[in-house]
Amino acid sequence: MMAIGGVMKYLIAIRACLVLCLFCSFSFTSWAKDRAPLAINGAQTINLAQAKAYYMDGMAFIDIRRPYQYENRHIPGAINLFVNDQLNETNLRRYVQKGADFIIYGNGAHSLQAAQAVEKAISWGFHKVSYFRDGLRSWMQDRSPLVERSK
Repeated sequence: MMAIGGVMKYLIAIRACLVLCLFCSFSFTSWAKDRAPLAINGAQTINLAQAKAYYMDGMAFIDIRRPYQYENRHIPGAINLFVNDQLNETNLRRYVQKGADFIIYGNGAHSLQAAQAVEKAISWGFHKVSYFRDGLRSWMQDRSPLVERSK
């Protein structure tokens, strides 16, 4: 009787390991494919130092995150055009001329939304788009200026 109980515990442990391995492999593959691309054809990918320099020069920043995320915190002066419903050619042209330099950013390198927004802008004929891939996350980690909702 004791041997059967030991075998059952062993089989349960093996099953748990298999489930864990399967879960980890799915999690890793979806994490890897959901990361934003390093570069986008037709756009300049910029790092934090470049974004800060452009910010100091007064370049337009387009924040493509959800409105509640923007309201919680954003780069000072950034314009919020949520990629899923507010970002369209007409709205973008209200803030940026087609021949003007500007920056699109989102939450950070884990997010695909900024990349999608950059691709849309390029398809509408905006050719001086800078893609701030590391986005707000790197801006905050650097303790760069932020507008934050008071709590």
